[in-house]
Amino acid sequence: MVVLAMAVFTLAGFQSPRFDTDTTVAVPQGSRLRLQNQGGEVTVKTWDRSQIRIQADHSSRSSVGVDVRGQVVEIESKGRRGLSSVVDYHLTVPTWMALDIGGMYAEVTIDGIKAAVKVETLEGDITLRGGAETVTLRTVNGRIDVSGARGRVELHAVSEGVKVTDVGGGELVVESVSGDLDMRRIDAKSVDAQTISGDVVYEGRIADAGSYSFLSHSGDVTLAVGEGTNAAISVVSANGDVSSSFALKAERTSRRRNTYRMGSGSATIEIETFSGDVDVVRSSELKPAKIESDDESDAPKLKYRPRSKPPADRDRDGLQDEGDIR
Repeated sequence: MVVLAMAVFTLAGFQSPRFDTDTTVAVPQGSRLRLQNQGGEVTVKTWDRSQIRIQADHSSRSSVGVDVRGQVVEIESKGRRGLSSVVDYHLTVPTWMALDIGGMYAEVTIDGIKAAVKVETLEGDITLRGGAETVTLRTVNGRIDVSGARGRVELHAVSEGVKVTDVGGGELVVESVSGDLDMRRIDAKSVDAQTISGDVVYEGRIADAGSYSFLSHSGDVTLAVGEGTNAAISVVSANGDVSSSFALKAERTSRRRNTYRMGSGSATIEIETFSGDVDVVRSSELKPAKIESDDESDAPKLKYRPRSKPPADRDRDGLQDEGDIR
């Protein structure tokens, strides 16, 4: 009897989860998925079929429907009386399908999509693996984590940080009001990254004739690039030090703004921080992000540790007397 009970328990543990809604719908090639979820999780995975599988957990007061009109596939939940309750969606979509997902209190996770992605949520994290053409992600109270996207990528967070990995092929825009920006293995011709209160870390290729701008009002800026980079680097640090692993020759200097040249100076790099240090290092010298617990929350928060700066005699602007950085 004990063995039988254990066997039944084991089999039950391997049973597929049951959903309140579980349906599969054929969709036309090239169509776009639109979903507005007031509250709950949205998890999207991909397959090679021209079908959408919709699995959802919700209360008996709500129902989930699908409307296919031309090139737009819309998923909508309705309440029996008034607004819908919290719905957790588990979607499987074609890899080619563009996504337009929004919500008030929704955490969104997308994996494997090879098309345009747009996600907006008031409260919740956004995690994306993939994305192409245009990627636009916005959250007011949550983190953004993106990897493997290609094309124009635009990321906006307010209260937390943004992490970007293995992104390239176009333009990258990253913004946060109160969070760190961590960008690694980036291959983009144009990058614009700014945060009000947080550190900025960028590691990646600097394309010839490219344009790169990094701004933090209250935080350090670390730029990690490879040997052979061709760029004119303009640095402003109102209250901080400037250091580099490279021997940079100062072309123009002033009390706060200094310009340095690497190679031919083809690309343009602008770095500004009002209260923080600027560190230009080799890509191989950049340390990985350190995950630490936030004092105000149990959720981990990214903390960055730029390499230690070598001692040097500096003037009051934080630069060596000759105006060079060695």
